[in-house]
Amino acid sequence: MGLIDTTVVSSATELDRHAAAWNRLAARSPQYAPMLSYPWIATYIEHRLRAGEAWCCVLAYEGDELVGALPLVDSPRRAGPLAYQALRAPHDNHTISVGPLVAGGRNHEIIERLLAAARKHYPRHFRIELKRLPASSPIWTLTQTRAHRMLAIRRFRGVGAYLPVPEDFAAFRAGLSRNFRNNLNKAGNKLRKRGQVSVEFLTGADATASDLPRFMRVEAANWKGERGTAIQSSPELVRFYSALAQRLSQAGWLEWHFLEADGVTLAANFAVRLGRVLLLWKLGYDQAYRRLSPGSLLMERLIERCAADPGVDEINLMTDQPWYDNWQMQKRTCYDLDLYPWQPGPLLLGYGAARVRELARGFPLAERAITKLKTLGPIQAARAPE
Repeated sequence: MGLIDTTVVSSATELDRHAAAWNRLAARSPQYAPMLSYPWIATYIEHRLRAGEAWCCVLAYEGDELVGALPLVDSPRRAGPLAYQALRAPHDNHTISVGPLVAGGRNHEIIERLLAAARKHYPRHFRIELKRLPASSPIWTLTQTRAHRMLAIRRFRGVGAYLPVPEDFAAFRAGLSRNFRNNLNKAGNKLRKRGQVSVEFLTGADATASDLPRFMRVEAANWKGERGTAIQSSPELVRFYSALAQRLSQAGWLEWHFLEADGVTLAANFAVRLGRVLLLWKLGYDQAYRRLSPGSLLMERLIERCAADPGVDEINLMTDQPWYDNWQMQKRTCYDLDLYPWQPGPLLLGYGAARVRELARGFPLAERAITKLKTLGPIQAARAPE
């Protein structure tokens, strides 16, 4: 085993020089996490930073091979009269789970090197905030031991759904509820009566950013469009997803899934294939055809396709919706993680205050006292913004 060296990158031009190495790391890492990849992080940095924020990426190399990456955003904060520096992993509604990406085999050593480099680069930071990490994340498992060199506060953040790809699709379908199977059968029959039905799976060189407008039109043809949360409702999101689709396509990871009837696209998926996992990130359907259940019919064909592909082990949706239960999806627990350096301010006002809040839960008088103290200033600095 070779020595692990770290470097801190803080310009887009310099980061681009590490793109190929980062993509190789993402492709071979057992984490199989597209949001930890160069295409996603570079696009976030380019389009999603808030006013006043800066960024860096801490990279760990073993010889010429990248073995670890930790993207961080320098996010200035205020708590009453106090200003402090928080570091956070990229996170918003369109990048929901980012932590360290590691090659595997020396996870704890690599993560410690990444964190040590971050502490050196930001010697006055108050904490590092990591959002919605799965319990399988290497840094989560590290903080369950006493081997790490930072104080950790962990909070439950919800669950994310995923479906282990069945070996036998017919047996899998037969195991779904009878009512749901009947609904699928009825919807399929109704759809076929409307004319020629086709399902298109675009992968590899056939999946390009040029199909993003086609996807966006379908995504906006339902409640997302009505509420203004569809991609095409926001020019900023259009720019973000255009750049993301372009980079994912260049890496060979982008997939588009389309269900059509008589030339009309009824349902569509924006997906990312990385290693043995297919991330089903954005789904859309045309509400005018909702009685035909186009989204469910497309999901059925997708599961059937994956069952025939020995290279896919999991369909990951990352979020949790009631309709996922129709497909008997499993749930993965997720946590927020705050890391505090061993320094007086973060130790007392950050880690210490957070632990006091934890202990006070269930004791109304103590909770009210803490709420009162927070309004006075410093202890408020311990709370991560929502």
